[in-house]
Amino acid sequence: MVSTHHADKRKHILQVAFEVFGESGYRKATIQTIADRVGLTPGSLYNYFKDKDDLFLASLSGVWEELGLAIESATDNQQISWPRRARDLFAQTENLLRKSHNLLSGSFSSANRRSHMRLDLERASQRLLAFFDEGRQLGLGMLPPDNAQALVTLRLLLAGSLWTLAVVEGEEALETELTRLRMAFLRELDGAQA
Repeated sequence: MVSTHHADKRKHILQVAFEVFGESGYRKATIQTIADRVGLTPGSLYNYFKDKDDLFLASLSGVWEELGLAIESATDNQQISWPRRARDLFAQTENLLRKSHNLLSGSFSSANRRSHMRLDLERASQRLLAFFDEGRQLGLGMLPPDNAQALVTLRLLLAGSLWTLAVVEGEEALETELTRLRMAFLRELDGAQA
């Protein structure tokens, strides 16, 4: 059984790693920098994570978990209209992408990380399909009527958006791309409601 201290320390390491990877990107972030900020030696960090890649994937996993919670909340919150929840979900996703932007570029740079990305994209697409299916039932046809086609569409939209944001450098360029995505989403949502 993992001790509470060990679990708390691991969580703290992940928070710091997320910050360091977010500030520096995968390539420039170092185990030394992360260990220094946590107050451990680099060797001690390996008691919690196998290597830098393992630490990066665990940090990225936290982003996907946060997205999953946002989708779950949007799906479950039936008191609010579906279009409002769709807008809110997009806003939450946009903020999540903003704060994890530098992690995105590192997620495509190795076969292992791309493999994890595919699995995470599949899980997120499945969760989003359930959310958008509710919109389809309300007559808001933002996706093809066939679930298999809708799932492929969601996967392509997510992967394309993430790749576009991963290769953008600088805050201004990131904001420009996020604005383009937001405007396209809102046009589609507004068109579905018309």
